[in-house]
Amino acid sequence: MAAPGIVRYRLAMSEPADTTAPPPWQLQLPDRASLIVGELAKRGHWIVATLATGMPLPVETHKVVYLEQDFWIIPPTQDSSPAVAMRVEQSATNEHRTKMMRFLSALSWSQGYGIRVSGFGGGSMPFLSSGRGIGGYALIADFVVRDLPEPDAQGQLALALMREARGLDHSAYSFLTFYRVLEATLPNGRVRGAWITDAFDKLEGQAKEALAKVRARGIDDVGAHIQRARRQAIAHAAEQPIMDPDDYSVVRELYEELPLIQGLAERAVEEILGIMTPSSIYRSHLYELAGFRDIIPPGLMAQIMEGPWDDISGTVDVPLLDIELRRSEPFAALRGMVPVAADVAEAALKLLCRSPDSLIQFEFELHFDSERLVFDFTRGLQVRDDGSARAARNIVELRRFQLDYLGNGELQIYDADTRTLLSRVDAFIPVNCWANHEWFDSEIAKWLKLAEQRALQNP
Repeated sequence: MAAPGIVRYRLAMSEPADTTAPPPWQLQLPDRASLIVGELAKRGHWIVATLATGMPLPVETHKVVYLEQDFWIIPPTQDSSPAVAMRVEQSATNEHRTKMMRFLSALSWSQGYGIRVSGFGGGSMPFLSSGRGIGGYALIADFVVRDLPEPDAQGQLALALMREARGLDHSAYSFLTFYRVLEATLPNGRVRGAWITDAFDKLEGQAKEALAKVRARGIDDVGAHIQRARRQAIAHAAEQPIMDPDDYSVVRELYEELPLIQGLAERAVEEILGIMTPSSIYRSHLYELAGFRDIIPPGLMAQIMEGPWDDISGTVDVPLLDIELRRSEPFAALRGMVPVAADVAEAALKLLCRSPDSLIQFEFELHFDSERLVFDFTRGLQVRDDGSARAARNIVELRRFQLDYLGNGELQIYDADTRTLLSRVDAFIPVNCWANHEWFDSEIAKWLKLAEQRALQNP
């Protein structure tokens, strides 16, 4: 039997799209004056980088903390280009601007788009550059920045070159800059050549398709082709081979080969430097348990992973937890949840948390062998009604949580004191069911009314 509010179907169905949010083509550019508010309206020493990018941009300012520095991503307006701003304690220096460029390179890598800086400005306020620049912009209401890499000096150079290569609107120079990424990751030419040859069979997607096109032209030694007919021909013009920008057959071939050299560059950054691509991060989903791994002592983690599980000893200081869903308003009843019990079995840690009023229980499992957080929405969240107004309000929050979770909710667990993200889980996809909105709406209305009545009876 389906749980209350859950409608079962023979075929898998997901929650209908949110009809209250406008589709991307209906999002409007914000007014410039509406952006410079709050922290951005404070006078100081501001640096502003005007951006040229194809990256989807937010419709509101978006604050990101990177390398202990606050950055504000500012969307385009009707009369200004997109920008990134930072405030410093003293007059702007080249070191400050370099730090901003490092942030943009990390952002470019995590978002998968090129980002060019068309100019720097600033002053006592984050003044924006007038003019919308060239072309339009893609806007997104649900803008998210996550998993920004913090590499060493070699990795910083590689990401800077990747950002530049992706942002260049010129096939030849883009190709050359992607090759420079390979040089930055593999400085030794012979080692680089051998690595490229070995990497061909590991390519996927568009890079693999581009490789097939090159081989279809009868080119057997693709590595040598990349080095001489492309890298050398683009960089030099004193002797053959020389890339002639007017030779359209070569220009077209170069355009078709861009995914190949980009795929090699991305693989080198990940494989040689250990900077994971967004797709690899998604496939490995290490983010689900990363925060909890940090708070569990290594010795105890080894026991959890290896056993024996019937005789585990050790302590772990699990903080108070805030249980949230991304894109949902915070659930007051699920803030400051207190861990009260833990159980270990076969590389998994089960945690039971209780609300400060002891009326709500939230239970989930950390499966460290598969890097998964497991939460059963039908049994993992329980609420007790003790007849109080608080209990009625808790049930309202429970119903709202269940409804949002069924609507492809993304579970997030934070340290309640530091607001450190301990775990985030990909969107929940209901199978063979969807939420009965009428039932949930009636439940929420019923318990809201009961909360008001109980508050009057026991003020």
